Amino acid sequence: MNKFILFTFIITTLFSCSKPLEYKFLDKDKLATNCNEIDVNLVHEVYYSFREDIANYAEKNKQTENLKYQHSLALYIVNGVSGQANYKNIVSKHTKNIVKILAKENQLWNKDKSLNYKSTYINCLIDNIKNNEVKNAILFYRDDKLSKNELVEIYRLNIRDVKTDDHFAMFIAFESYYQFLNKLEY
Repeated sequence: MNKFILFTFIITTLFSCSKPLEYKFLDKDKLATNCNEIDVNLVHEVYYSFREDIANYAEKNKQTENLKYQHSLALYIVNGVSGQANYKNIVSKHTKNIVKILAKENQLWNKDKSLNYKSTYINCLIDNIKNNEVKNAILFYRDDKLSKNELVEIYRLNIRDVKTDDHFAMFIAFESYYQFLNKLEY
């Protein structure tokens, strides 16, 4: 009986230990954000995995990676922010592993697994967005003074800012992608 209990304990321990995330984007340019409430390497991985997923989904193979991302983001943004994107067809295995790790970052999520717009990390991103129209729209949305449709339109009109504003780019990744992936069952 003791051997059975020991065997069960060992098997349970082995299967409950999650495999550490294998970083595949460490060679990419570092994001210029000053929000350090979450591991910098994890955030880096979050952003580049998002970029790769939506660029691959758009299947614009004849463009350079940067143009592929910009084009795919423009196509994605309306459905992504509104929660209507086909997330199960977009998400990669690598991103699924990231989501499992992000799910443990309790301050990022509300009880319903939606993005916590009042968390320290998300507020840091919002506070440092360069475009005041975008920043104020997010704050109005957070305070229930702006509809999701109005917010989507502001993003659509200003989406090019992600090229020069890493805070906005990171926020878009969390708001339009990871918060919806966090609710999916894998």
